[in-house]
Amino acid sequence: MFVEILILAVLLLFKLSMNMENSTKHPSEVAGYDGSLDQLAQAIGNMTYDQVALFLNLLSQDIKRQADADSDRGREKLSKALCD
Repeated sequence: MFVEILILAVLLLFKLSMNMENSTKHPSEVAGYDGSLDQLAQAIGNMTYDQVALFLNLLSQDIKRQADADSDRGREKLSKALCD
């Protein structure tokens, strides 16, 4: 179950980076991180399980916050994409 959640989080990060490449508000890279998304996923995967769980929880909360904000602005398609 844990590995499945981690894989979903990595896929979501990849999906978000691909969808937001042309956006000026959302960068396509993590500021201050010079590695690839694959390297980032591996670095996160190498952390202790409790820290990975905390990271995934915080990430899911932030994505939910963004989806809710997009929904409030009438951007239902984007909001739904963030929640899929």
